Amino acid sequence: MSYSRRNRLCCLAVLVFASGCTKTDADVLAGIGRKLLDRANVATGSVEQNWTKTPSRFVIDLRVKNRLRWDKALADVAIEVQTTETAVELKGTVPTEELARRAMDLAESTAGVEKVVNSLRVQGP
Repeated sequence: MSYSRRNRLCCLAVLVFASGCTKTDADVLAGIGRKLLDRANVATGSVEQNWTKTPSRFVIDLRVKNRLRWDKALADVAIEVQTTETAVELKGTVPTEELARRAMDLAESTAGVEKVVNSLRVQGP
């Protein structure tokens, strides 16, 4: 049993005993709490597994855009991200080859991305 589950059950038990319930009432409420917790874990576990196993095009697109936006070197560079399945295409104009490589590295290392197409143009001197 995880630490957070034990904390929840302990809090429930303290509330039950503090409210003046009998032992039978406390056992019934603790059982209900355990059943609710188990059902919630089953429901969120399957969602979590599906989420991490096969992220959608939208999720991958959002992850890449956020990584590019929050990178200090690329924050002011307009890079368009187009996602198809697990492939990402980067479009736009960047000031230097280093920034183009940085954008490619960030996109390639994003969870769910299997292929990155570089359509970035580097501004001339």
